Amino acid sequence: GGGDAVGGLQIRVVDEAFALMATLPGATKAQQLAESVASLLDIATPCFFLLRLPKLGWALASWVPDTSDVRQRMLHSSGRETLRKTVAAVTSLAFEAHWASASEVDVANLFAEPVGELATLALLTDVERLALADAQATAAEAAAGKVTSAALAFPLQPLAANALAEFEKGVRDLLLLRIEGESVGLLPSPSSPPAEPAPLEAMLPTDAPCYALMRYPQEGSTALLFLYSCPEASTVRAK
Repeated sequence: GGGDAVGGLQIRVVDEAFALMATLPGATKAQQLAESVASLLDIATPCFFLLRLPKLGWALASWVPDTSDVRQRMLHSSGRETLRKTVAAVTSLAFEAHWASASEVDVANLFAEPVGELATLALLTDVERLALADAQATAAEAAAGKVTSAALAFPLQPLAANALAEFEKGVRDLLLLRIEGESVGLLPSPSSPPAEPAPLEAMLPTDAPCYALMRYPQEGSTALLFLYSCPEASTVRAK
């Protein structure tokens, strides 16, 4: 609310470590927060924004402009996942966004109520829901972050949706997914993961990123694993 002293944080990767660069004042309206964010944008320097959204929680936005240094873009693209998990360990994230140019910076969209995800999420357990959210967030960044909610930008293709339903029911324990155009498609794969990592590696594309969602037996229980594969031969846009 209006009494919040801190409305957000600006964070950068400096010497391969996260560094706090600035704090943003508390904001109750999108325009207030948008002005604070705009004043800190540098077309030559990537950064992250952790933004407080009144009544909604927190949002993590990546600013990785196409005009910035290639190495800095790579550091911030790869570092986003680490930062996201660090933040998620202490508080919940209501939204995630990726901005590659000033025209994509839409703070007002972060204040909007989330829609359109209930049908897909209803198929999942709590743990699986977190894993899928992880995949969707990464997909949003990889495709230049057209919208804040990856579920809205990247709907599941029919085969992928059916396979996900089978995964939830326990019919299959392995899913290989990839971004195809502006939707999530299913890669050919067996319904069960291999016993050793090497055979799994042989199933993954060598020229394009993909995601693997699998169950593995572990000490009398079942572990849910989410893996992201991004071969060096992948195109820059795909990464």
